[in-house]
Amino acid sequence: MEQQLIPQGRFDTRFWREDLRAGLILAPLSIAFGIGIAGISLFPSQSGLVSAVVAMMALFLYGGSYIVVCGAAAALAPILATAVIALGQGDLVLGYQRTLAIIVITGPIMYVMGWRRLTQYMAALCAHSVTAGMLAAIAVMLAIGRLGTFTGVELKNKSHGLFALYEFFWEGRFTETVGLVLLVAVGTFAALVILSFYQKRFVILRRYPPQLIVILLLLVVGALLPLGQEYRINIPEDFWSFHRWPDFDLVAMWQVGVLGDFAKGVGTLGLVDPLETVATVLVIDQYDKYRRRSDVNKVVSAMGIANAVSGFAGGMSNIPGGAKSTISAMLGTVTAWASLYGAVAIVLIVVFARETLNLFPLAGLSAVIVFTVMKLCAPAKWREFREVGRDQYAVFIATFGISVLAWDILWGILAGILVHLGIVAWLTAKVMGLEINRLQFWNVLKVIWRLCSNPKAEITLCPQGQSCAVHFAGPWYFFNKSELERVLAAIPSTVTSVHFHVGEKVVAFDQPMVERLRHYLHDRQGKLHFGSHLLKVSEHEDSTRYAPFPMRPARA
Repeated sequence: MEQQLIPQGRFDTRFWREDLRAGLILAPLSIAFGIGIAGISLFPSQSGLVSAVVAMMALFLYGGSYIVVCGAAAALAPILATAVIALGQGDLVLGYQRTLAIIVITGPIMYVMGWRRLTQYMAALCAHSVTAGMLAAIAVMLAIGRLGTFTGVELKNKSHGLFALYEFFWEGRFTETVGLVLLVAVGTFAALVILSFYQKRFVILRRYPPQLIVILLLLVVGALLPLGQEYRINIPEDFWSFHRWPDFDLVAMWQVGVLGDFAKGVGTLGLVDPLETVATVLVIDQYDKYRRRSDVNKVVSAMGIANAVSGFAGGMSNIPGGAKSTISAMLGTVTAWASLYGAVAIVLIVVFARETLNLFPLAGLSAVIVFTVMKLCAPAKWREFREVGRDQYAVFIATFGISVLAWDILWGILAGILVHLGIVAWLTAKVMGLEINRLQFWNVLKVIWRLCSNPKAEITLCPQGQSCAVHFAGPWYFFNKSELERVLAAIPSTVTSVHFHVGEKVVAFDQPMVERLRHYLHDRQGKLHFGSHLLKVSEHEDSTRYAPFPMRPARA
């Protein structure tokens, strides 16, 4: 029996066939996603292509991951589009230049965050329910933002946010080709649904993702249908004609009253970009057949470098793409060489097949992107958090609702964090025996003191050193996740079996803590033990645990 090869590092050339095949398939997908997302973000089409090449090269050279694919991602499109409109004040070119300045500034911020390993603190504040609520909101915002392109209905006032929904239904102008454009969009969406449904039954659909098959079919459809160029991709012969330098004129922004919007854009992108990078990398690592783990801090630094370069080159902000990275894992990507092959293939396609790319109908590309991201807001996602517990469901809904209503991801994230903190404070007060409706000043201080108290954990190694037990004490809340990571990092690498004991000394154990410990045990033997005194918020195995509420004497 032939022994299976084990990859040695990121640049192992023994797997060049697998990586070359993956890179060649990922290239047209990256082109389609890049151009489509550029349109959603109100950027020139070429910006998406520049971002894809720069991000792939940055990840290849700087490292951090093996199978992740980076580039312009749909998760950042609403943020960029909001910045372009707010900063341009009717001039989309000026808004584009000022948004490029935001992208350039977030580059060094992300690099320092990764270099100083600060991403763990950000990830600690944003539980999975906050991240999932953010992504679900982004999916809805993208779908609303692409209604005009998806259907061919012209929005005269170019409204943004929920106002675009109003204008679409009550003030939209139906063009002559609206039926044809809508047919392309609906047909593309239907084809993706059908191919995805049969993906597990046919080998060819497992080897080549439905998105790739549909994109190739769109080439044929675009060549046959009599669509005007305004309904197709338009990459001019002079590729760099789109290029504009970033506008860093803060004085001019202050004079026209958009300096606050500029600072808000830097804050939002500087928060969402690394947060989404960490979340995507951790998820994609689960698909690595060699069970390797990425260095998320190094990936964040690589994306910081890519953002700085991409911003000066007229490109977009970059993060690891969830859909593209999942497809990369399905294609059997082994090393970082796949990113290099993909970047080179993108350049060759744009240079030698520009006229062919211009046949793509925009409605079809919009349908591909909307189909890909709408899984983030599927009913199964809502059902998942409802089953985990009412506490996480409330955080998910708060993040989603505020993000969509305010049309601002930053406000949604802050709302989710505050709701989670409020639930934790309420639970702490109940465990301490305090009456919520009669909280006094000193009782509030007691709750704050308990929330700020340091959780404890003790690691006990067995005599042979192959197994260990970790005993927890005190309250463990979502903002203690960085402390939990330090405890897990302190477990020796020689240990193969770990038993976590959440015993009598624990008064509360938040859901993100439970989820992290179970994820840790996926790659190791062991078990998570809970004390019999702890109650569950729901029947789900990952739900929050807490000590019983003390009995109070009845009032006379």
